[in-house]
Amino acid sequence: MKKNLILLFSIFILSSVAYSQTQSPEARALAQTEIMKVELALTPVQETSVYDVNFGIIIKNDQIKNSTYPEDQKKQIIQQNNEARKLMLKNILTVDQYSKLELGLEERQEVKKEKQIKN
Repeated sequence: MKKNLILLFSIFILSSVAYSQTQSPEARALAQTEIMKVELALTPVQETSVYDVNFGIIIKNDQIKNSTYPEDQKKQIIQQNNEARKLMLKNILTVDQYSKLELGLEERQEVKKEKQIKN
């Protein structure tokens, strides 16, 4: 189960990066929401709310990425946006769903750190 979560969230991030290069914000938000729908067993109402959150954060992060801010400031703002996203999702998801999301995010961060160490 843990390996499946790591794999799923790794795919989630990799697909997000790949889609950010070629797809519209709407398509990227839809892809993220679809993955979350499957993994977290979202209800139709939750799915709509999660899509709105994902789409809003994607738009904000794209604006920051395309801004003239220094790179370190861009990273900081994007991190703040992602923290805000987590808070919004916490209000939408059940406790179990949110715990599963957090677990997957933590595991993904560990995998990312391991890859950075290898490089």
